[in-house]
Amino acid sequence: MTTILDLDSLYYADTAVYTVKHPNPKVKDALGTITVAGPGHPQLLEWEETERRRSIAELQVYQIEAREALDAGRPVPPTPEEKRTVADIRKANAERLAAHVVGANFSVKIGGKEVAFTRETAAEVLENPRLPWLYEGLYRFVNSRENFMPNSVDA
Repeated sequence: MTTILDLDSLYYADTAVYTVKHPNPKVKDALGTITVAGPGHPQLLEWEETERRRSIAELQVYQIEAREALDAGRPVPPTPEEKRTVADIRKANAERLAAHVVGANFSVKIGGKEVAFTRETAAEVLENPRLPWLYEGLYRFVNSRENFMPNSVDA
């Protein structure tokens, strides 16, 4: 008898739920949950397309500036990548991770003001160098594709 592999059951889910755990492993209570976009989620695909277009536009501006500098006998300006600082990279990484956030069931305090943890506020929270545990945990979760496999699949 031929085994039939049901490929429809192996598509990645649109979303998965990440449980935010306290950075102290002795604290067992969850701090909340974050619903995150899976690899094919329209929200994530839209963000990736927007970033791709932004990157292309940035490169085109650089190419014009470099050509003008060469034509004028000036040194070629640094590339966009060469201009990036550690803070710029941290911000870009936080924005990339925040693009996965669909929603959450908790709020956070930012600058003494309570705000819902949403896609819009997530980048600011995740960029905070004092909260690496939150960034790292969410990063590991969204980059582990098995978190987006249907629960019916037995490992």
